[in-house]
Amino acid sequence: QLSAKSIFVQRVTTWSNGDREGSISMKTIGLGEATIFYHGKVLQGTWQKEALESPTRFFDEEGREVVSEEAPVWIEVLPTGNMFTYE
Repeated sequence: QLSAKSIFVQRVTTWSNGDREGSISMKTIGLGEATIFYHGKVLQGTWQKEALESPTRFFDEEGREVVSEEAPVWIEVLPTGNMFTYE
């Protein structure tokens, strides 16, 4: 069983690498939509990563950065268009 204090679902653009294994690449530099489970709440927001060496940052709907200082934190990268549910 796994548990985390905060979960960040980062939606990214993906594309096929065209190999026999069916592997994909993910665009993780730039910005996109995010769903953030934080302090018992669900927030819709965005993520942003400026460069390969930069950290990925998450923001709520009002543009305030969401930073979890409590470990553990789970970041799930989900292709745009894929659905997920939660309770």
